[in-house]
Amino acid sequence: MVHKTNNTRKGSASSGTFTRLGRYSAEAASWTLGLFYWLLQQTRNDCHNLQLTQSITRGFALSPRVVSFLQPLDLAGDDSATPSTGKCSVHTGLRKRQFEAGRCCAASLLESLGSGDTLVSVHEDLSPMWPVGYVGSISHTDTLLGVAVARSSDLRAIGIDIEGIVSLQIAREIEQMCLNQSELLRRVWLGFDRRIYAALCFSAKEALFKCLYPLVQRYFDFHDAEIIDICHRMGTVRLRLTQDLSDEFKTGNILVGRYRWDGVHVFTSFELPRQEVAKDYLYHSL
Repeated sequence: MVHKTNNTRKGSASSGTFTRLGRYSAEAASWTLGLFYWLLQQTRNDCHNLQLTQSITRGFALSPRVVSFLQPLDLAGDDSATPSTGKCSVHTGLRKRQFEAGRCCAASLLESLGSGDTLVSVHEDLSPMWPVGYVGSISHTDTLLGVAVARSSDLRAIGIDIEGIVSLQIAREIEQMCLNQSELLRRVWLGFDRRIYAALCFSAKEALFKCLYPLVQRYFDFHDAEIIDICHRMGTVRLRLTQDLSDEFKTGNILVGRYRWDGVHVFTSFELPRQEVAKDYLYHSL
């Protein structure tokens, strides 16, 4: 989820600098898309060499319609094979390994669902391009990778997100950028720790964006959806749209996602099944 003046997204609230990337110039956008296509080709060549550790047990609360994978992300490695791209080359090696790991896990999950095509490409806007007949979502921090995939006959869309529990400084920045006054007051009423609440709200809005973007085909702001309830017992988070996103997703519509946290990370997810509950847009089947 990004500000309307931007057309790119910065990945993680806990990445150290909680600032959105500025609007790309045409040259920068072209370079970034070229990098992703290069990474995609490298992934096709090198995926079989990537050592994936065993999936860990904590993570997303997802329906049986979804296959998912969550694993520690080991990003140590040699950057010598990465092409030089000037000042951007500092981050290219890290991005390459994140990209490879995400696509390899996605390929494995697609294969488990019976897909003959296991390649997840990229659209021009850099969002994942899943094979026809499948939907999915990828998220990672510096230490964890999560992937979720489902058949499009079961789900219209899915969005997942992982965030580390943030520092107090980052929590303040999230509050200023992402939350309205009602959301800030709701934390006190719910009795949430400030840092956990900030990470959860940020993560939920990111997961919602990933879920809805393929359907609405437009970027929308953090304030275009607001947290209206978090249920500890059910592990659910309810968001209400505050702006019309499409003819289908309008102001006042409520979407329900799920969350878990393990003391270190927050995991959020939204699913839109084929048989949606049109009355109040409670898309997640509990």
